[in-house]
Amino acid sequence: ANSSKSNEVKVTMPADGQSSVSLQPGPGQGKATFMYLFNGFVNCANYGADQNLLAGADSSGLYRSLLQFNLPQIPSTASNVSAKLNVLHFLENTVNMTLHAYPVTSSWEEGTGVTSPAACTGNGATWYERTGGVMWNSQGGDFDSSTASSQVSIPALETEKWETFDVSSIVSRWVSGQAPNLGLLIKSDNEAQVNYNFTVLASNDYSPAPGVRPQLQVTYTDGSHAIPPTVAVSAPAPGAMVSGSTVTLSAAASSPGAVSKVQFFVDGSLVGTAGQAPWQVTWIASAGT
Repeated sequence: ANSSKSNEVKVTMPADGQSSVSLQPGPGQGKATFMYLFNGFVNCANYGADQNLLAGADSSGLYRSLLQFNLPQIPSTASNVSAKLNVLHFLENTVNMTLHAYPVTSSWEEGTGVTSPAACTGNGATWYERTGGVMWNSQGGDFDSSTASSQVSIPALETEKWETFDVSSIVSRWVSGQAPNLGLLIKSDNEAQVNYNFTVLASNDYSPAPGVRPQLQVTYTDGSHAIPPTVAVSAPAPGAMVSGSTVTLSAAASSPGAVSKVQFFVDGSLVGTAGQAPWQVTWIASAGT
């Protein structure tokens, strides 16, 4: 060890009196699927385990997507609720599109189906059923069309891009208890059945890049006071001299929330990262350090 101070770490905290939560579930966490109305026959296939979500239409039928996030307990007295649904769309549509998200008004199941090979799994939402053997009140999903998100516009042939739906009015009703959290339905404003009038979104099962799965970000006022995480090096001890050997670097870390990782720096250079407690890494020391 030497007399240099440790590497500086800056943490962005929510404003005083506010709290925030960011959810980006993977497979088995939350729910996501899409429903497909196929003109050729009654399509009983479910797509709950597929890597993609679809919304819009093509010459063969219609697509609508369903998502549900497991919101943590937010006080019903919370105010100034702001909620953003972020989704990544891939290049697909050849016409200009506008979409909205709506609150779902009936419970539904994700299911285990995929697009290839498509199968009638009987355990998740389809255009006709909200789960196996239980019909939607209205085909294509039950939702409140009077409570819509902000509009998302996707120009024709736009390349891969993140889109954001402002769903504050919807999530506020969930938080206050005015409506249950039964998820969100994404649909195109224009469901004309023409070629490539649909968009493809990354689902919660998207595996090539988990960081592009759907994300819900919520901030709200609850009178709380942000408390930053704390971390302190516990080994080597202050003033200890180490050289030419394998050295265990250890730290104690705590936070009001979860600690996801601890990084260790020597003279400003990252030498290791611990992803779980005990927070320690092995460092090969060299002469002079």
